Amino acid sequence: MTIYYTRHARQRIKLYQIDKDDIENILLKKEGGKEPIGEKKEFVAHDFVTKYGFPLKIAFVNEGHRVTVITVFPFDRKTKYEDIVR
Repeated sequence: MTIYYTRHARQRIKLYQIDKDDIENILLKKEGGKEPIGEKKEFVAHDFVTKYGFPLKIAFVNEGHRVTVITVFPFDRKTKYEDIVR
């Protein structure tokens, strides 16, 4: 399975300092080839609450041989964003 990140997802990963390895591990564990092809899915991963302070929300589309990550961010993004902007 190949994982492709949209420009928006790459910007959010950089903004919130999220490791791509964590996202890939979550997708490999969660997706498992069972998601319908072409259908947008969103889920909240509670695996890294201690690392990032919040659960991660991931939106992706399974396209058969590859998964496209549309966006990823800490679930309480308002607090994180205010900390970065200040």
